Amino acid sequence: MRIASQLLSVLFHPLLVVLYAYALLFALGTYHAYLPLAIKRVVLFVVAIDTVIIPLLIILLLKHLGWVSSVTLDDPRERLLPLALTVVVYVLTLYLLRRFGLSLVLLKLLLAGTLVLLSALGISAWWKISCHAMGMGGLVAFMLWASVAGLFRAPLLLLIGLALSGLLLAARLLLGAHSPAQIYTGYAVGMVVSLAVFVAV
Repeated sequence: MRIASQLLSVLFHPLLVVLYAYALLFALGTYHAYLPLAIKRVVLFVVAIDTVIIPLLIILLLKHLGWVSSVTLDDPRERLLPLALTVVVYVLTLYLLRRFGLSLVLLKLLLAGTLVLLSALGISAWWKISCHAMGMGGLVAFMLWASVAGLFRAPLLLLIGLALSGLLLAARLLLGAHSPAQIYTGYAVGMVVSLAVFVAV
């Protein structure tokens, strides 16, 4: 069970959530699926580099410099600098994608991710919230909003997302990474912040 929990934690790492959301939007039957393949490849490449690779390199560099004790950032105080630097990268990426002239929906995905990160940064200054739960809450919020807004009709996908959420939250509890309050609060914050972006912006 511990190995399965660790695998789930890697597969649904918070850094991967925004990339997953873009891939879903491009893969499912929305008008975004009919964008030229070259455009989709460029967007996915930029998102992968800026929201996954660069933040990971930031964490590894800080670990090498001795500024964080572990790449898993178990100490909430050690999360502050990596989160702050990652927010900067996200904001720059949002500006870049806006310059590409992408649709509002595509920009909303990254904006939601940025604001969830900012929420994690603010809360981590005084409490250890689950970033895994925040990320998954945001992803499920996207699927829920997209279904209601008619971007795609995939109720089974939403059910799968909810099921995976339950498995991931259970995995984080099993690994002893967080308390139930930290996990459930993280999921709620990720979902509420993301829904606010999708609905209001």
